[in-house]
Amino acid sequence: MKEVLELDNTYRGMFHTCKRKYYLARILGLAPERGSNALRYGSTWHAFIEGYYSFIKENGWAEDGKAIERAAKYGKAVWEHETEQGQFFDEGDYRTFSNCAQSFLEYVGEFAYDKGHMKIVETEQVFNHIIELTENEEWLFPSLMEREIHFTGRLDIQVELSGMNWLVEVKSTGQPIRTQGERLNRSPQILGYSYAGRHALNFESQGCLVSIHHISSKRKKNGEWGTVKREFKRIPQIFTDEDLDNWRLSFLSTCNDIMFYEEGNTWPMQFDSCYSFGRCQFSNICERNINLNDLEYDVIEDRVAPDGYIILPKNVLDFSTRKIISLRNVKN
Repeated sequence: MKEVLELDNTYRGMFHTCKRKYYLARILGLAPERGSNALRYGSTWHAFIEGYYSFIKENGWAEDGKAIERAAKYGKAVWEHETEQGQFFDEGDYRTFSNCAQSFLEYVGEFAYDKGHMKIVETEQVFNHIIELTENEEWLFPSLMEREIHFTGRLDIQVELSGMNWLVEVKSTGQPIRTQGERLNRSPQILGYSYAGRHALNFESQGCLVSIHHISSKRKKNGEWGTVKREFKRIPQIFTDEDLDNWRLSFLSTCNDIMFYEEGNTWPMQFDSCYSFGRCQFSNICERNINLNDLEYDVIEDRVAPDGYIILPKNVLDFSTRKIISLRNVKN
């Protein structure tokens, strides 16, 4: 039986950013003790959306407020789950649960038109798609024949809108929506999800609607946060067959590169990323020049993380809002 190589969008992008960062997060499962307020908010936002649309899928559109009630329960459960993972957060940050709930209510009002026009086909689908190599791909990447290649991920929503099928990808960001929108057509994540909708879920769609929620605030001179700014926009992305073929080739190329570094057990730092984007969550480890063999033994064998870090492996196949709701026994 072939060894499996699983890769999702997060770790694919991380590998390209820095091989060392990929190794520390994916292979060793390390995470900083200080959690990301933005990521916790984003997970909670996804939970609100999942709760809301899963209720509508099961019960249809209504005005009794029960879909919003489920959304709040799901959001609260995921917020608490993320908070209890062993990291500590800046609880003075503006990205609070309360602000997430307020954002959701504004979102519902922003897209009130959906009622009567949008049919919810499915929500939150975790997928694990085996990519069978073509003859040409076997010729291009002979080493990949030694592995079973799995593309993994999570598709947020599948809908029918005005008679056409669409994938809906939900995002929250502190960046301007215009900045996000201008580069979406080159997003490997959105390309990959469009590929997965067709091949992993057999959901032929018109394209992908990227539902972006912007939230931001600025600190005042006295240290307090100013007015919270919220915006919402859905931006359609439509890709050709050639676009998806090119994404597939890029994905397999990345898998081929990962195998190369795995076989040599060599994970170099990417100084260009350090210079261009600044310090990442693992800079302290790199700057200490910790020997990777020693670090791997400490983490894998003794389950001891370096100072300032915890062992918190994350795999998209193990994480879903539905799973958290089930584990926490949240009543619908």
